[in-house]
Amino acid sequence: MVEQQLGTVRNIVLLLDLKSNKTYTLKVTGAPQQPKGDQGDNGSWTQSGNTITFKSAKNKTEKAQTIKIAPNGKSMTLIAPGGQGKVVFTR
Repeated sequence: MVEQQLGTVRNIVLLLDLKSNKTYTLKVTGAPQQPKGDQGDNGSWTQSGNTITFKSAKNKTEKAQTIKIAPNGKSMTLIAPGGQGKVVFTR
């Protein structure tokens, strides 16, 4: 059962586009039971040191998310709320 769940999660693709005008778009594909239409997000971002903070324009009631940039700049890690996992974005 765990292997089946991991297989499902491995099919999810998140494409994060950080734009120079301090906005972002996030596109999600492959999520189980994903309804038709846009499953992504968009909004603004700021950077302080190796931390990027995202503020959603789509989900205004959602708390801002922070992500840490790796020292080599080749990946960014998001710790899920409540420490329930992490998402690593790579170039």
